Amino acid sequence: MLPQIQFTSTAALLAVAGYSSVISLRGSKKGQIIFFLMEVLALLLRRDSMLMIQPFGMAVLAGSFLAHCGYKEKSEWKRMGICVCSAAVAIFLGQIGNAVGYSSEEWKAYNQFNDASVVMFDYYGFPDYEEVQDILDKYGVTETEYAAYANYVMIEWDLSVECVQELAEYVQATRAGTMVNLGVLLKEACASLFSLNRLESNNLVGILWIGAALCCVLLRKKEVIFPFLLLAVARTAVWSYLIYHGRLPYRVTRPLLFAEAALLLILLLDAWKGKTQTKGIHILAGGVSICFVLWACITGQRQFTYVVKVNSTQEIMSQSFQEIKDYCDANPANQYILDCNSFSDCIGPALGTAVNGTANYVYSGGWYSNSPNMLQWLDEYLGDLECSSSSVYLIIYDWSGELNAQNCGITVQYLMEKTLREPEVTDILTLANGGTYLVLQF
Repeated sequence: MLPQIQFTSTAALLAVAGYSSVISLRGSKKGQIIFFLMEVLALLLRRDSMLMIQPFGMAVLAGSFLAHCGYKEKSEWKRMGICVCSAAVAIFLGQIGNAVGYSSEEWKAYNQFNDASVVMFDYYGFPDYEEVQDILDKYGVTETEYAAYANYVMIEWDLSVECVQELAEYVQATRAGTMVNLGVLLKEACASLFSLNRLESNNLVGILWIGAALCCVLLRKKEVIFPFLLLAVARTAVWSYLIYHGRLPYRVTRPLLFAEAALLLILLLDAWKGKTQTKGIHILAGGVSICFVLWACITGQRQFTYVVKVNSTQEIMSQSFQEIKDYCDANPANQYILDCNSFSDCIGPALGTAVNGTANYVYSGGWYSNSPNMLQWLDEYLGDLECSSSSVYLIIYDWSGELNAQNCGITVQYLMEKTLREPEVTDILTLANGGTYLVLQF
């Protein structure tokens, strides 16, 4: 399972590494130290991603605690207490860091705006303009500004915090009122192990769960059964929550599958190497290992092909983006806006730094558009679009295949409304990715 290298997946892998250490190095101070450091790093990288791994890890620790009669043995109480306190301290330190770094009114407003936006961008979608026109008119938001916001175009703070919060409340009230069929939800959560996906990596986890079930049946010992049982409860709860909310992007599901696989492997190895070794467990270990390796080879080949393709594409996109950066820097007198939807795939290599640093452009929008730092930079770079007399240039992909500025989407319509000017094609760029990009002057 090759997770995409993103903040979400990387933070999840760090959290899994922490639990793997404390479980495999049972009772070791080294394992506890590694656990604490990994959880802190995961939380600093992405809090929500670190938190979504906690039910998995804590379930295994709780199962081990109960299996070893932790309520009677002081050593087990101490071990469990250290793990719980370490996770709690890591979360507390992260919260303190957020409170110190983002305590200003501007950052609080941004967080409120962002939290409300998540409701629509990640969960329920955007209602039609006519459906929420009364709310938008109340805050002086035009149809174009609303459409631009729904497409991540946020060059200026057109929608206030209050407006976005009211939209989110409306969407939740009208979209989230359906009853939940618990049986269907649990069935889908279990089916997530064996339903086909793009790379079929979930089937690897399914094989491990089959091995875990057989291991519990053969050994019938609480030291083996309890950790598996509580992990099964935790994974069912987490997957049910994600399925209910429709929150199943690959950057979330892939790390969760990796967390399950890592913890299951550790528990299976622990059952195999411990005092519970029997002929049956050796046969089981061999059978599960053969199935796991065979399927890993099959899905591994698919994943390898997929990753090679993605990496080659990213290399070309990175080269294309460098060409855009060079073009903008070569014209320092002009002010450029890069259409966020045209360059969403230009994320660059994980360890690359060539495109970092000051550049002669800004993006038309994104998750950080209304952050205090970005608002300050936009104000210094662009000023007020409605009052500025100087020209601004938009670089956008030619989606229509026709060199027609009017057919280039909501970003063009938004800038036309803001600047009260018709766009003019001043340049046509063909980049390394083979795409044609228009340079429009407003």
